[in-house]
Amino acid sequence: HGDTAQLTRAAAQAFAAGADIDWRRWFPADPTPRTVDLPTYAFQHQHYWLEEPAGTTGDAADLGMVSAGHPLLGACVELAEADSYLLTGRLSRTAPPWLAEHGVAGTALVPGAAIVEWVLRAADEAGCTTVDELMLQAPLVLPDNGGLQVQVSVGAADEQGGRRDVRVYSRPDQSGRGGGAEWLCHAVGVVSPEVVVEPPTLGGQWPPAGAESVDMKGFYSRAAEAGYEYGPAFQGLSALWRHGTELLAEVELREPAGPPAGFGMHPALLDAALHALMFLDRPEDGQMWLPYAWNGVSLHADGATRLRVRLSPQGESAERDLKVVIADGTGAPVLNVDALTLRAADPARLVSAAARGGVDGLYTVEWTPLPVPASGVSASGAPASGAAEGGEWVTLPGRAGMTDLVTAAVAGGTVPWAVMARVESDAGDGLRVAERVLSVVQDFLAAPELAESRLLVVTRGAMAVGGAEGVEGDEGDDSVDPSAAVAWGLVRSAQSENPGRFALLDTDIGTDIGTDTGTDIGTDLDTVTDTALEVLPQAVIRHAVTVLDEPQLALRAGRLYVPRLTPSGAPEELVPPVGSAAWRLGTSGTATLENLSVIDAPEALAPLAAGQVRVSVRAAGMNFRDVLIAVGMYPDKGTFAGSEGAGYVTEVGPGVTRLGVGDRVMGLFEGAFAPLAVADARMVVPVPEGWSLQEAAAVPVVFLTAWYGLVDLGRLKAGETLLIHAGTGGVGMAATQIARHLGAEVYATASPAKHGVLDGMGIDADHRASSRDLDFERTLREATGGRGVDVVLNSLAGEFTDASLRLLAPGGRMVDMGKTDKRDPERVAADHGGAWYRAFDLVPHAGPDRIGDMLAEMGELFTSGVLAPPPVKAWPLGRARQAFRFMSQAKHTGKLVLEIPPSLDPDGTVLITGGTGVLAAAVAEHMVGEWGVRHLLLAGRRGSDAPGCGELVARLQGLGAEVSVVAADVGDADAVAELVGKTDPAHPLTGVIHAAGVLDDAVVTAQTPESLARVWAAKATAARHLHEATRETRLGLFAVFSSAAATLGSPGQANYAAANAYCDALVRRRCAEGLTGLAVGWGLWQTASSMTGHLGEADLARMKRTGFTPLTTEKGLTLLDVARAHGRPHVVAVDLDARVVAAQPA
Repeated sequence: HGDTAQLTRAAAQAFAAGADIDWRRWFPADPTPRTVDLPTYAFQHQHYWLEEPAGTTGDAADLGMVSAGHPLLGACVELAEADSYLLTGRLSRTAPPWLAEHGVAGTALVPGAAIVEWVLRAADEAGCTTVDELMLQAPLVLPDNGGLQVQVSVGAADEQGGRRDVRVYSRPDQSGRGGGAEWLCHAVGVVSPEVVVEPPTLGGQWPPAGAESVDMKGFYSRAAEAGYEYGPAFQGLSALWRHGTELLAEVELREPAGPPAGFGMHPALLDAALHALMFLDRPEDGQMWLPYAWNGVSLHADGATRLRVRLSPQGESAERDLKVVIADGTGAPVLNVDALTLRAADPARLVSAAARGGVDGLYTVEWTPLPVPASGVSASGAPASGAAEGGEWVTLPGRAGMTDLVTAAVAGGTVPWAVMARVESDAGDGLRVAERVLSVVQDFLAAPELAESRLLVVTRGAMAVGGAEGVEGDEGDDSVDPSAAVAWGLVRSAQSENPGRFALLDTDIGTDIGTDTGTDIGTDLDTVTDTALEVLPQAVIRHAVTVLDEPQLALRAGRLYVPRLTPSGAPEELVPPVGSAAWRLGTSGTATLENLSVIDAPEALAPLAAGQVRVSVRAAGMNFRDVLIAVGMYPDKGTFAGSEGAGYVTEVGPGVTRLGVGDRVMGLFEGAFAPLAVADARMVVPVPEGWSLQEAAAVPVVFLTAWYGLVDLGRLKAGETLLIHAGTGGVGMAATQIARHLGAEVYATASPAKHGVLDGMGIDADHRASSRDLDFERTLREATGGRGVDVVLNSLAGEFTDASLRLLAPGGRMVDMGKTDKRDPERVAADHGGAWYRAFDLVPHAGPDRIGDMLAEMGELFTSGVLAPPPVKAWPLGRARQAFRFMSQAKHTGKLVLEIPPSLDPDGTVLITGGTGVLAAAVAEHMVGEWGVRHLLLAGRRGSDAPGCGELVARLQGLGAEVSVVAADVGDADAVAELVGKTDPAHPLTGVIHAAGVLDDAVVTAQTPESLARVWAAKATAARHLHEATRETRLGLFAVFSSAAATLGSPGQANYAAANAYCDALVRRRCAEGLTGLAVGWGLWQTASSMTGHLGEADLARMKRTGFTPLTTEKGLTLLDVARAHGRPHVVAVDLDARVVAAQPA
């Protein structure tokens, strides 16, 4: 006697239990009722882990790993440090077999959709729901034989919203311990816990009215002809429509791809959803649109097998942006992408380069964190398993040498696992360091009692680790010690000759790793644990070296990093036009950070008006205003990005007497993100003595803003109290200095993560509070005894401004720098007991004359040291997009600065050392023919008597160049100074290429101080002389032709590798100081030269067996062009078979 609902439940229960129900009686209107698939199921993020019994020592569970529950990523580990995660997996052509059905240009390629799906899975593991951004850097090629190890790393959450960095790596399967294969980075990105509250749907009529069907017949056959080889598992596109500018599609998961279980979205299904991209308008030159960057990716449901897809173009530019909405068969949301960026590329070329293990032969060194599981180290301090036998490490006892150490070790009956020796830096050209390191290496190898030990060479600041995950700073601003880098070049070659005998450990320049006894190498390191190793026990380093086979390590902030040779990929950097100075940073197309580009700026060359000067800009300060301009949110649409900078005066207009051509100046001027800018002479002043141009560019806006706000408007006096919001920013740091100069007491707010910075500024715990919540009002009122503060320098908004106004003492003043919440002064006075309020914009309110006066007033304080520049983080202009994104995240302290690359002056002279050699000659012809260089100064030991010199000069002159050839010993400082002075004043020096060098090969045990000195003079000493002789010269290029041996090691070339390591580090130091610099670590060139002419066919065959193929002249010159475009201080240019190198011992 139940109702209809009860009958329905009974029938459903019977059907679910296996009963045969005649549903035709239930659906009388449909004579043939049929079953349908259930809709997809939305995520409910809750983990249910199986309780497993304790495993045996050494299994995955003991290492903190659990099953990832994913068909391609087998395991997941939560790392002990910084709340980070690592997911791992193994891929091959047979596991899973459907993966090999995705091919491009004859190569099996893991689809980018799979990488996106992996990142979504990794994000979910870390408690994140959205892929904010993901850039695909290099194709992931499946090898013909064997497999690939895959890692997806998720970094620690930041302080601003829990965002985490994510990276995807792979390396050949056979590269286990001792294999030496490099992890290649395929994708980098950011994930966050931001939840899409109302994801878009595709419900209602489908396809929508007006949609025009596209004939799909033969689509996959045509795709195969174009080089896209999709097997049955990937042929999921079943229907397509055009709807205005949009593409609509239906896709389904084909049976050969297997079930969707375990995936957020099956990669074959997501890949098929993008096949409609082939129906977009093709780019020029026969290229294809390929996904490059994914932004705002959110997964809303899993288990889908049929999808509706909408691809919506979002504007026209050199890159195409699409909004992607994916829903299930009912229109319910499954996945959406806020912006999918496509780039025009030749897929066959990309895949070919990736299959060779590199991108066009150009590599960079990236440092990646080394996860060392706590379970891998026993309680006794020794590695739990797999490590070499032996006792604790011992320290080389100063200059007493290896003999005493061996005697002591033998007497004690225990052979150390490592002998530790520290390299002390040297103020010279590094030769003395090289001699001492060579002596220690030879003594170590000569001691048979230490045959089972390793020599652990410890340096300080030898390697540039900036830009690595968890390391403050960027690669370009990581200053290094060139003399310490010498040890790395020498020992790397010793490692290649003696696998398993040497290890290198570099610590931060600021880390005191031992007691300084005055010795240069072999300083007693028993006290090393005082700072650097106190949180990193010996066992961890031993585990890394002996168990993980990582012979090269860097220690930063208690964490180990390892170097990875990574294909550089296509230059992400903005590349200025060759031979033109009339350009600036601007936005092309839609106002987004991705559309930042170099655009024409003819106004930079306009005739000067009275009172103006033209400035050759070398550095420009960044402000949040510039980010607003870049994204189109600044009110004045005609304003150029860049409002402050520093550089050299190149021209003065009528009436300007205070400044002259050649003066180093800093100040305010529009369009500062450019090589040339026009400035009002009243608003620029000379740079204080001893300042770098980066420091000078960081000063004008922040100090003028703080001075005008506190002195002119706030009338801050001695004995008063001041609250500075965002005290760790540029203005906050400047205001702190000014307030103390005036005799005021300073209180400040900042995010809790930056309170250590406030402490370093002398603002103790009683004078600071958090800027992240409103509790600062209570905290600081208590700190001031209930009185409050006299002046507030405000940059906050909303209720934070309200709380700050309440915190004012009677008669208090608020000076507001904010742009989004300006208040009415009269209303403020009425609501807050007569408080005085003023919002201001610096330039329109102060005016040029007052700005000039303030710069002059502060100039005296800068000169006397009362005021000092804030901490500076410099980015090359080529990485402006990354710099703007970094600034928008408010992660920095102090001031961000863009370095403006000087251009080669077509009327200037380029000096080439070793200028009559084979390599230099090829480069000289290339510079004249392709770069537009018209004046060359070729320097060599034999000058015009060098073989082939006359023919070279004739060829260069035939190309339109003026050529001078001189004999010079570049290893002599006076000769270099004279050489630099030989340039015609009408054609001043604009570039230097240091291509000189000599070889004196021998195995490391046969090297001598004399062989070191011969190689050193021509390469390292000469580089130092050139650097010092041109430091004050405005160069557009300073390139050192280094050797890949300095980075990769090379048997028999310890001396040459050490000299070139010095050069690489010298160039990095130049760049950190704001000078132009490029070091190219060349592999061998095919064309025989004075240094390589002795190599025979057997030598070349041996090199090829080790993975190195000589570069053709054409390819070498192409790599030089690409290296310039990259804007990085150091690159390695080598034709490298990474898979062969992977088999070499570590």
